[in-house]
Amino acid sequence: MICNSDDRFTHYNSVTISYLIEGILKARTTNLAEIVHHIDYDGLSSSLYKQFQRFFRKEMEIGGLSFYLVEDFINTLLSVFHKRLHLYLSIDRHNWKFGSKDNNLLAVHLFEPTTGIDFPVHVLDLNHAGNSSTFSRIKILNDISCFLEPYINANQIRVTVLGDREFIGNDWQEYLQLNFNSSVLRLKRSFTMDNGLTVAEVYNNLSINEIYEYTNDTYKIVIKRLPPIKGRRDSCLALISYDKSLSVRRILSIYKIRWGIERAFFNLESNGFNTRDTHLDKPKRIEMMVFILFACYYFSVITGYLNSLERRIPVKNHGYKAMSLFLSGRRFLCGLLNKYIISSQSTVIERLNYIFGSMYLLFKKNLIQNHAVKIGVL
Repeated sequence: MICNSDDRFTHYNSVTISYLIEGILKARTTNLAEIVHHIDYDGLSSSLYKQFQRFFRKEMEIGGLSFYLVEDFINTLLSVFHKRLHLYLSIDRHNWKFGSKDNNLLAVHLFEPTTGIDFPVHVLDLNHAGNSSTFSRIKILNDISCFLEPYINANQIRVTVLGDREFIGNDWQEYLQLNFNSSVLRLKRSFTMDNGLTVAEVYNNLSINEIYEYTNDTYKIVIKRLPPIKGRRDSCLALISYDKSLSVRRILSIYKIRWGIERAFFNLESNGFNTRDTHLDKPKRIEMMVFILFACYYFSVITGYLNSLERRIPVKNHGYKAMSLFLSGRRFLCGLLNKYIISSQSTVIERLNYIFGSMYLLFKKNLIQNHAVKIGVL
């Protein structure tokens, strides 16, 4: 499990990861042969390229890198807000093409509503086509549950799991109820409620934007007929929640958070680091690369958040920001990293620690100041 660190995660491997993070942020690609030309390295580019190849051949478990950043994020918020946090974990499957190989990835994405910060935290290469199994879903969330359990038990965080129509099943739902605070999942049209009606039967009798609510001793179901718009594949929105205290409006608003994982997929591919450029083809190596991309994503979002505090991102007429926190931060980091010239491995580590360490200090300082203003201290 992720909770156990890999013995091979040495200083040498840490240096290699720092090179990869720097190169990916600057080059905006996952092609190792291209990344090496964007890194100031005391040696031949071919030597660094071989170093990267040796690193991925080790097929290490480096998910701890992602969870280290999550831990830092949670601890920072807890030290500022002094209240229980509500985290939302969205689980989804995505077909990502790496080189000539199609990969079926199961990913988990985190959203924190107070700051509006969201970023992907875990991935599992299913190494097969089609839907994920209950075993795979439990496996990926077990890693996260192992990490978050102390915070949940200490009542420091509350976790809600969100999932699309694929993520339905008795064993799966029982697992969510036992290990997380709540969940909101989308239902298939074929789902039959305890009253004998299927989702499809209810949906067919609804007008546009009309909502149907059904509650029994175990769960609450909300069905809404969405207006048909271009690009919408299905106007039947059926949701199930085992937290019956949630209102209909609250269930619908919570489910909207799940779209953050779709945006993350887009950012990692077209709008960020061009994941399709890589030629890695083995599942564990792909997972290693994606975890490094998650670190790049996290640094970008945190940087974008800091930028938004100094200069608010304008909102366009359609109600969305002109630029996401991710894109704002990625562009800023790319420019910042290109300003520096490094000449040794130690300098790489020192520089990255300085830049990102300073970001965390600024992040915490700005959170404290903004929170103090909101509660009337300043």
